[in-house]
Parts: sequence; structure tokens; C-alpha cells
Amino acid sequence: MSSGRRRARWLAIAGLLAACPLPAAPRRGAAEAGWKFTIAQGETAPAVVKVWNHCASAFHYRVSAPKTPFARLGPTADRVRVEAGKTADVEVVFATAGLATGFYEGEVLVECLDCGRKRTFLGETEDWVAIRVCESPQQRFPVEMTVVPAPAPAPPPRPANEVRNIDLAMRDRMADALARLAAKRGLTVVPESLTVLSLPAGGLVAGVRVAELEKLTATELAAGAELLFLHLDLPAPASGDAIPAGEYALSVRLPNAALLLDAQGAALRELPLAAERLPDGRTVYAAALAPELLLPVWCAGEASPAVTLWRGWPLLCLAAG
Repeated sequence: MSSGRRRARWLAIAGLLAACPLPAAPRRGAAEAGWKFTIAQGETAPAVVKVWNHCASAFHYRVSAPKTPFARLGPTADRVRVEAGKTADVEVVFATAGLATGFYEGEVLVECLDCGRKRTFLGETEDWVAIRVCESPQQRFPVEMTVVPAPAPAPPPRPANEVRNIDLAMRDRMADALARLAAKRGLTVVPESLTVLSLPAGGLVAGVRVAELEKLTATELAAGAELLFLHLDLPAPASGDAIPAGEYALSVRLPNAALLLDAQGAALRELPLAAERLPDGRTVYAAALAPELLLPVWCAGEASPAVTLWRGWPLLCLAAG
């Protein structure tokens, strides 16, 4: 047989034997051919690219997403060794951080880095030569992601001793009145922070928190800062000056005292500060408004945006710097 005939015959056999497809499938939440899903703003969707090697030798593969900035690949994605007849998983996370709502498209790519260089001699006769070539074309897996608005945050938990028999209309009127009082001082409040407490000795106290308290520092608190606006309806004490019913503000001057201010901002009474250490190491400073009635004014320690309950009041820890 001439060398030209042997060459043509070899090419035909090699083309017939060369096949190493790379199927990729996510572990969850995706179809075999890619991903199509809906996700809320601020959330992430983890998935897996499963790289298969059907060849008779180990090879290295690359998983990439060059035109899909919302896809984050695991640290092994650039060079994954897959043994013959085995699979390897590559983590991928689709993230919505910084994305507006809407529809996004992209793709994840899988390619073999060294498959084309591997040739295995199978056999030869006078009429033919058989060589197996492991070829693997680049695989493309489309991504279709729809980002929807994040759900509204849940309201803070209500204190156990909160008055339950105040209807929503009355609650709204209280919140509006205290918000107007704050506005006269150039401040805003968080309406949903309105808390209404019934006292063991009778009477009613409602409070609403000033907005953006978490930005205050100990220095600002020491200079004087208003933290709460209050609606009071307290019984007359056995001795001492009674606190009349009405709307007030609570201002704090660390480290020793807080002031109860009237609707015009004039100081009515200086309130002593009590300190209570929490199990997590933080310290709560509270103003003693009446016997057994403490109003939290500051929480020293690690700042936290999460609101927790302290003696029935929503408590926000502020920065200590």
C-alpha cells in the first residue's frame, strides 16, 4: 500500500474514534443544558458544574464565565484534573449583589486544556493504522437569571408586656404625634419602632426611636443627643414631683445623666443612669424615669444593626468610638 493511501486511511479511523464530550450539570436548581431561575436582590444561588472525562487518560479542564460577572467560580476552576472515566465538581455561585431588578443572561464555559495533545496508538496492519485522539470541543452552558425585589424586612418583635388593646389607629396617632415633635428639633424617627408598655403600677409609656442612632458615637452622646421621643401617662408617685402626661424627649449626656425634655426642648428633670452588663459582654445604660421604669439610652460594646429586646424595649447597640 502506498504511503498516501495509508495516510488517508489513518485519518478516517482517527476521526471515527475521536470523541470525548464534556457534559456539565448543576447539582440543584438547573437543567442539564444550563440554568434558568428567579432570585431576589441580595441573595445568592449556589450550583455545581460537573466535569466528566470519558477518555482513557487523565486530563485537565478549565471552567470559566468570562462574560458573566454575576457568576463566581470556585478556586479550582482554572485547572481541574479529572481522572479517566471520572468526574470533578466545580462550585459556582450566582450572586445579585449590586444588581438592579431585571433579566440577566450569561454562560459558563468548560474546555479541556490538554486533550488534543494526547494520541494513543491502538494497532497497525498492512492496510491501516488506528490511533485514538481525545478531542473535546468547548462546552457552553447558558445562564438566564431574573432578579426580583427583595422581600420587605420583618418588623421588629413586640415586647411581651406591650399594651395589646390599643387599636392601629391609636398607635398611628401616637407615632405621628411623636414624629411631629421630633421634626420640630430637626430630627426624624423610626415609626415602626413605636413601643407601648403598660407598667406594673399602672400607667402607660410609649416611645419611638430617633432614626440613625447607630451612627452616633460616645463623644456625641457625651455632648448631648436626643435618643427617644416619649408619650407618658404615669400615676402620681407617693412622694416627689409627678411626671405629667404628655409628649417628651429623652436626651443623654454620658457618662452620668440623662435629661427629660418638654415639648419645647426645655429640661424638666435630670434622670440618673443605671448600667447593666449583658451576657454577651455589652453594657446597657438606662435612664431611671420612675421606680421600676428604665429607658435604654445606650448600649456600649460591639455595634449591631439588629434590634433586640431589653426589658420590653427595642435596644440598638451603638458604636463606642
